[in-house]
Amino acid sequence: MSLLLLPRLGTGNTVPFFNNYGVSKDGNPWGDGGSDTFDGTSGAQVSSSTGWVRIAGNTYTTPDGSIDITKALGSDAVDIGVYSGWAVAGIWACEIELGHEPLSPLNFRFWCNTGYDGSNATGMVTRTYEVDGQPLELKTVWSTNSYQDSWPTTGETQLTVTIVPYRVEHNWPGANPFQFSRSGDSVDHFVNGVSRGATLYIQWGKASVAAVQDWIIGDLVVSEEFTQAPHERTLLLNTAPGARCADLPHWHSPNSAMWDRAGGYDTQWRDLPQYVRNIHFGGDGVIVGSVKEKGTPNRPLVRRVQLFSAQTNLLVAEGWSAPDGRYCFDHLDPDQRFIVVAHDHEHHYRAVIADQLRPEVVP
Repeated sequence: MSLLLLPRLGTGNTVPFFNNYGVSKDGNPWGDGGSDTFDGTSGAQVSSSTGWVRIAGNTYTTPDGSIDITKALGSDAVDIGVYSGWAVAGIWACEIELGHEPLSPLNFRFWCNTGYDGSNATGMVTRTYEVDGQPLELKTVWSTNSYQDSWPTTGETQLTVTIVPYRVEHNWPGANPFQFSRSGDSVDHFVNGVSRGATLYIQWGKASVAAVQDWIIGDLVVSEEFTQAPHERTLLLNTAPGARCADLPHWHSPNSAMWDRAGGYDTQWRDLPQYVRNIHFGGDGVIVGSVKEKGTPNRPLVRRVQLFSAQTNLLVAEGWSAPDGRYCFDHLDPDQRFIVVAHDHEHHYRAVIADQLRPEVVP
């Protein structure tokens, strides 16, 4: 079993932190411009088979303790669980947990265009430390308009970005893969080859790099796999999108009106090109159905739905039913038969099976 370096996300971290700054100015700190920290950012992103995918979105707009479940990324459709939000006032954290070891390791990045407008200075501070007797290395990239920790003189904010890989051996001195590149006042922070997961810490305000690193070191725990995970976790396999960890602390958002509002940014769907086909089960057919709880009237449910080949019993596809209970599997061979299984992750009901389904060809 692997040793992992996991974040508390503020839970039980006794190291004090204060960054002398109110982050939010106009309700969107990621792109508020002016003589501020950010003019724009891509947010936290992971690589996929079709390019970079933004994860966690802007968790100013998601509930406390939320988990975003992103599916079908990477070359072998690895599931990614995202725990994100304000771990302490002034430090935003985004933790990604991979559902399984991907065949091709994923890359993790945070790109931004700073608001320092031509006077941007950037550097990296490498610090050795120990957790439970393990010698480790922490890397933090800082950006500001002058020199490191110049804010007491200039009054300008200082952005710090730190990425901590899950695997302990990836944090050994000299082995930490966290890097950055800079072009003008744009900075790309990245870790290539994330095999199990990683945690991104972003701070912008008026705090020294040392103070930020002190707090992050106090936030890290060495665990054999997830046996000593420092905050609540949910199995990705049984977690519906938009789930919440009720036991996580109320994170300290400086923009609580946006943070607590229901929903988030509108979902954007991108259709697959019609030429994308599964060579064994692909075609022009569609299987559509719904998951509902029997009653008067029936109540639609959001549940995990799997599609199996009736001939081979192989898993062909899986997904989640929509809020209205509807699910759809497309690009299927209409000459084959399939089995649909709906699972209740809340464990109130046993799985429901519909077999001998033939895909319908839709003009």
